[in-house]
Amino acid sequence: SKSRTLTWDCQAPTSESTSCYGTIQARALRVGSADTSCATVKASTTAVAPTTFTFSPSSPSQPSGTQTDTSYVTFGSALGGTYTLMETPPSDYVLRRACYVKTSEGVTYEGLSATLSVPIDGDTTTWDLGYTLGKAWFQAQGGDVYGATNVQSYAGPSASPRVIVADGAGGYPGIVSYGSSYDFESSVTNAGETVVSATNWLVNETFSTMDFYTTFWRRFGGPTTVDYDNTAASLSQPASRATPYLVSGPLGTQGNWNIPDGEKLIFLVDGNITINGTITTTGTGMAVFITNGNITIASSVGVAPASSTPVVEGMYIANGSFNTGTSSSGVERFVGKGNFVAGSFNLQRDLGDDNASISPELFIWDPKILVHMPQAMMDVPYYWQEVAP
Repeated sequence: SKSRTLTWDCQAPTSESTSCYGTIQARALRVGSADTSCATVKASTTAVAPTTFTFSPSSPSQPSGTQTDTSYVTFGSALGGTYTLMETPPSDYVLRRACYVKTSEGVTYEGLSATLSVPIDGDTTTWDLGYTLGKAWFQAQGGDVYGATNVQSYAGPSASPRVIVADGAGGYPGIVSYGSSYDFESSVTNAGETVVSATNWLVNETFSTMDFYTTFWRRFGGPTTVDYDNTAASLSQPASRATPYLVSGPLGTQGNWNIPDGEKLIFLVDGNITINGTITTTGTGMAVFITNGNITIASSVGVAPASSTPVVEGMYIANGSFNTGTSSSGVERFVGKGNFVAGSFNLQRDLGDDNASISPELFIWDPKILVHMPQAMMDVPYYWQEVAP
């Protein structure tokens, strides 16, 4: 509110307070992922409709409004103060930029909160929201997917095949197992049981938590001789060998690595791992990285959205999190081939509009692992057979 002084009869001054009012208007527009600037958002002629708008604090006299075309949804006679705009777009749209202008200033700001008509009465705050189509999601191929609690990945609406686990080289998908819940469809009516895979193999199952690093350290004989003592932060590819390299401190790969046919490169890392270049294998070559910390893929390690060529191959096992790294121009997509196990997965890649048809992360199962992984990592098979007494 604001105050003013009035002169009444006999020139006696008196004061009164009056409230400021203004107008809020908003609309949602689609933009491409390459340019989400406010200028591009405002210039867009493609509406994201229906999008429902409301604001906080709300008022019984200002019910929500729904956008049906490129016209603004308008809220008139809004009491002056600070407001936060709240938007509900159609499923599979992602907000990239929130731009607003106040007529009293004529300057473009960014954000979903703004002050209206203070101290200027009759102000208008106009929001233009820019969206891209498609939420980021992951896809597997040929192998199993397991989550101890929730497994969530909204399959791209125009992906082909539109499944979370695609068929592998053998013609079959893997099994999706979840501990408590799953959601593969950005819909309030179903959780996507029909987009799991070609067979829709979906299982509710949990496994006991494992200390991967300690387990495999013991299986490799509990080595104590440290090969790299805080000296592997920028490591070029070392010579292949059958026994693991023991690393104390962080490990960061330098350059692109390739493990030749018939050779192995194994790391036990007491620290975090950062993959700064591609790691590929030839023939029966194997790369194995096991850590009690996190594994992070550098943003520069990836391929163009349309490519399915692996940039990281082998076995990657972390007690902590597996971080795919954010997308960089030209190498936005992460494609891994092999076996990926972690306490949690932080899926950071984003293809913008391409999310609708392509998964930002693709994990491909490599069946050669079953035969060529280090002997110490294999479980001993037991066969039970009834024999005659």
